[in-house]
This record gives sequence, structure tokens and C-alpha cells, in this order.
Amino acid sequence: MGVDKIRFPNTSGIGIKPISSEGTARIVRAAIQYAIDNDKDSVTLVHKGNIMKFTEGGFRDWGYELAQEEFGATLLDGGPWCTLTNPNTGNTITIKDVIADAMLQQVLTRPREYGVLATMNLNGDYISDALAAQVGALESHLVPTSITIQELQSSKQPTELLPSIPGKTRSIPVA
Repeated sequence: MGVDKIRFPNTSGIGIKPISSEGTARIVRAAIQYAIDNDKDSVTLVHKGNIMKFTEGGFRDWGYELAQEEFGATLLDGGPWCTLTNPNTGNTITIKDVIADAMLQQVLTRPREYGVLATMNLNGDYISDALAAQVGALESHLVPTSITIQELQSSKQPTELLPSIPGKTRSIPVA
């Protein structure tokens, strides 16, 4: 894998993070289609491509490529952001990206700037938890998560996502 020296080889954990162009295409395609179907004004690719250049940077780059190749998006001011016209409404949809760190701040301070988010699993987990905490939903178990990707739809109840609390019975009054 190109690593020839590890500072503490006997005590280092090494992980592999597979991010594929095919998986990225499925997620980004679904996000753009959702924006079209629901007349959202933007799709934001959330990533850490500044430090994970080949995995999350690939996600970002492949997302822009898909928007251009499959949805006819054109570069905005020389790119990388691009725009496309919603075929149902004629409104403009902006495809943009943001580093995950900035996203965690901006989605709390300027949420209206984000229509649809497309990201990988770990970033999505952080973002959904931060947003649920903003409204107290993480503690009250009111926010089910849903992942929709073309043929695949998987929903989890909040109680499946949270650690169990000894002696507590959980109910979901709204889900």
C-alpha cells in the first residue's frame, strides 16, 4: 500500500477505507434525483478530501463527474461547483462540496444553505447526530434515520441506533 515505515509497528492500528466510484455514483445519483423530485436547490458533497485525498477526495471528484455526465451539470465560474436545471421545474440546482469540519459548523449556523447532503457513512453519522442533538431528538428518540439508494431502502428506528440504558424502557412516540 505504499507505506514503508510505521513509527510504532507493534502497537499501531491500520484500517482500510474502501470508497468506490460505483458506490459514490449510487449515492450521488440518488441525492441529485431526490433534489430534482423534491425541488431542492442544492446537493452538497460532504467529505474530508483535504486529508483523505484518494478516498473522500475521490468521492468528491466522482460526485462532480457524475453530475456532469449523467445530469448535464455545467461548471459554475470554472468549477468545481456546478449547476443543472431541474427538468421538472426549471429551477437551478447547485452541486457543491464542503469539508466535513466546516459542514458541522455551517449546518448549525446556516442550515438553509443546504438542500440535500451526500456523504459517506461516518460523516453522515456525525452530521445526523449533531442535527438531532440541536432539537433534543437524540435523547428523546424521535429521529429515525433513512438511507435511500435507488433499489435499496433501509430504515432504522432510533432505538436501534442508540446504546441501551440499563433499567430504561424506550418507546418511540413519534417516528
